[in-house]
Amino acid sequence: MGNPPRLVAHRELNDASMAILAKLVGFAEGADEAQGSRTLCILAFDILEPITSLQGKALWKAYWEIIECHYILWKAGIQHGDISVPNLMHRNGTGVLNDFDLARLAIPGDSYHRGFDHTGATPFLALDLLAADAQGGRVERRYRHELESFFWILAWIIACYDNGVELKSISAAHRLWLHEDLEICSGAKTTMLSMPEVILGSMRNSHNGLYPVIPILNKYWTDFHSARIQEKFHSVTQRSLELYGHPPSFSLTHTVPMELSDEEILSNMLRAFVSHPAAEFLKSEGFMAHIPFKLFPTFASFLAPST
Repeated sequence: MGNPPRLVAHRELNDASMAILAKLVGFAEGADEAQGSRTLCILAFDILEPITSLQGKALWKAYWEIIECHYILWKAGIQHGDISVPNLMHRNGTGVLNDFDLARLAIPGDSYHRGFDHTGATPFLALDLLAADAQGGRVERRYRHELESFFWILAWIIACYDNGVELKSISAAHRLWLHEDLEICSGAKTTMLSMPEVILGSMRNSHNGLYPVIPILNKYWTDFHSARIQEKFHSVTQRSLELYGHPPSFSLTHTVPMELSDEEILSNMLRAFVSHPAAEFLKSEGFMAHIPFKLFPTFASFLAPST
């Protein structure tokens, strides 16, 4: 499993607390006003390497170690809040989830203690968080948003890094991920998600070893968002029936639950690998060894040694 960063040393600078500074400028007069104030704290962590310095199965291993670490922390009530390329690191090849500056503490096991504020780097935000509703504070923060960020990160790394070096020239499609207009960014990512050949075609030579697994992740998120669209259509249909007594002019092929649990979101992604026609090949090639199936007892039979 991956790890959070290791704290080597720390020091609180009490003489530079916000309470003292507030008193110096006349904003705080009583002792009570100093309570709960912030104090500058210097933290020293061990030296880490960026995950972008890895390629092939080494990258795949560290990537899943971080996803496992992130999931365990989330279930413990620690919501990272900034899943982005610079925050995925490794220590001698072991994945490390770094930089908890924007993390939030929730109540462990309470799936409703989430909130509606969102942070993170725009290129790697989940598609839902690029929508106007999210920017207006009307989309609840969920585990699946950060899990989706991991996919966008991997898609970015395989296209924009080669042999550990960030490329100065990237495709026009990827440049749109950096656009300040969130609608343009969302449109570019949605288009790329629906065209797996674009993601595979942009893969750099040093990452060709991941060719068998990228389409599985791509399809999982394509299917996930297609199902979300179906959900919205279903909601509109129900509302139309209630108001007008007849459905709208479009038809539906299927519906899915409005929201899956955190466990279901991750286990469904893992199941996409187990149920894939090439599952045994991926297992024999070592790709499956790094996916955290052990988090869910339902995969026990798949983990059992082949006879």
